[in-house]
Amino acid sequence: MNAKAALRFAILLATAAVPGAAQEVPSVLMLADALRLARQNSPTWRRAANDLDASAVAVRQAWSAFLPNVSSSMGFSGNSSTTTRGTGDFGQTVETDPITVRNSSASQGLNLNMTLFDGGAMFRRYASARAQESATEAAVALAASSLDAQVTRDFYEARRTDMLVEVEQRNLDAARRRYEDNQARFRIAAIDQVALLDAQRAVITAEQARRFAGANAEKAGLTLATTIGIDPGTPFNVAPDLPEVFDPAALDAAQLIGRALEQSPTVRQRDAALQAARQGAAAERGGRWPTIQSSFGYGRNTSERGFGAIGELNPDGSRGYNFSISVSFPLFNRFQTAARVAQATAASEDAEQDLRQARLDTERLIRHGLIDLRRAYDNFIAQQQIATLSQQQVELAEEQFRLGALDFLRFQNLVDANAQAQRQAVEARFQFITARVALEERLGARLER
Repeated sequence: MNAKAALRFAILLATAAVPGAAQEVPSVLMLADALRLARQNSPTWRRAANDLDASAVAVRQAWSAFLPNVSSSMGFSGNSSTTTRGTGDFGQTVETDPITVRNSSASQGLNLNMTLFDGGAMFRRYASARAQESATEAAVALAASSLDAQVTRDFYEARRTDMLVEVEQRNLDAARRRYEDNQARFRIAAIDQVALLDAQRAVITAEQARRFAGANAEKAGLTLATTIGIDPGTPFNVAPDLPEVFDPAALDAAQLIGRALEQSPTVRQRDAALQAARQGAAAERGGRWPTIQSSFGYGRNTSERGFGAIGELNPDGSRGYNFSISVSFPLFNRFQTAARVAQATAASEDAEQDLRQARLDTERLIRHGLIDLRRAYDNFIAQQQIATLSQQQVELAEEQFRLGALDFLRFQNLVDANAQAQRQAVEARFQFITARVALEERLGARLER
């Protein structure tokens, strides 16, 4: 199955659901579920997909220029006249009794008109329509790629906020446990009241951070629901699965750029638009050639005294046909052809520069994306190491605090630093995921390691 057929098949599957109908949303939403629901419900995607039908109609219209225009006609007529004057034997006007004369007629006709030659403009317009259809398909593919990327970003943003909620919940549980331990130690005078108040303050701070993280998670869920086009109030949980974090050092920039220039929907759209513009310019230049047209007509009619011909569907009084071939030479039309050719040529040259700019932008964005991905990977490794070391510090410091070898203020500083390190480790993981999604969007395909 080629790319064009695959795109139309995907649109057919995506639009099979009735717009506005309730879609079943899994209680645990996978990324594949979110992408599927977005293709069925997203207004942005459905609006872009609708353009394909219009482009297909434009191609049929351009192809129809090779066919004759066919028209048929049917008509009935009648008349009645009454006179009280006549002409005598010597030409004089004489008064007579009223005389009424009625006549009727029926006619049918078939006409065909066809352009035999117009300087190749018909062929160029057809080719332009086909190229424009390809441009529309590339635009739809671009819309699909952008939608998939946005859904993926929002999906992992929802997962990021959920993980931060888990981090803050662990911090809160630890703060409450330490506060309970400090209460017990305070009762035996192992610590002073200042340390106990510090532990209580740490619980309040952790509770506030937990509520703040929960609010962010709720907002992220609403954003994801809106992006995939479902009721924001629909209950669901985001699946916990996360993509692997890998070392991007093995990715080859030249190979990725080559794939992007071949697969990028943006480049494909600009290339198809260039082909359409070139064919359009060639069609306008064809206006300088002579035009040959032909026509053929066939008709039959009948007439009767009275109104007997009215409603006659088989008039057989007389019949005949006609045909003609005409050649017209565009000698001078006040420079209208020259103006259209100049405009179409300028549009073609602009489209060529648009394609060149798209290729340059694609290469730049791929290189930028690789830099961002490598930087995100380095940051992820560093934050993972910091988080591990911070956790070890807290475990050692907690033991020292129990033995009285470390004051509570120093211990709480280490606890706060560890909480921040755990948050940053989560953030670093999702910075890598975001950089990967951005690179895949620019590439127009999944990364293959």
